Amino acid sequence: MSDVAKGRGGDIPAHLKDAHYAGAAKLGHGVDYKYPHNFDNDWVKQQYLPDPIKNVQYYEPKQNGKFETALGEQYTRLRKAQGH
Repeated sequence: MSDVAKGRGGDIPAHLKDAHYAGAAKLGHGVDYKYPHNFDNDWVKQQYLPDPIKNVQYYEPKQNGKFETALGEQYTRLRKAQGH
């Protein structure tokens, strides 16, 4: 919330922007979007956060239970796959 309050959010990546209207492609909206469910394990490497915060880690897994531990392990695998 601190980053948002400070205006660090940035612009939504163009490939995630609404692309259902005429002229959207000219603006780059929706171009190169990869639908995760069309890929193995319903995951694909692509940027979801705005440039100023794309490498910021907001979630910090804890080790206090099986669910949180498993979630933390999956989170770590996905961050590595994303190149972080």
